[in-house]
Amino acid sequence: MSTFVDTATEYVLNNKLKTVLCTWGAGIGTCLAYQFTQPTPISLKLIHSRVYAQALTLAALGAVAGIEYYAERDNPTVKDKDGY
Repeated sequence: MSTFVDTATEYVLNNKLKTVLCTWGAGIGTCLAYQFTQPTPISLKLIHSRVYAQALTLAALGAVAGIEYYAERDNPTVKDKDGY
């Protein structure tokens, strides 16, 4: 019986780019929503949101790399299906 963690790990391993893209989309949307509650010019809101989303995307890339590393270390026969 698979646990949520096993299922999520398998999904991330098989859909790395989709996971990073969804993380970026959620990050930019959340950052924009937060920035529009602040009294700053629109250009500054867009710049801050982009920078925060970029940092979140780098963290997601690191997380995906870590998940792949530990999955390969724990089970050397595991190979991802997407080839990336």
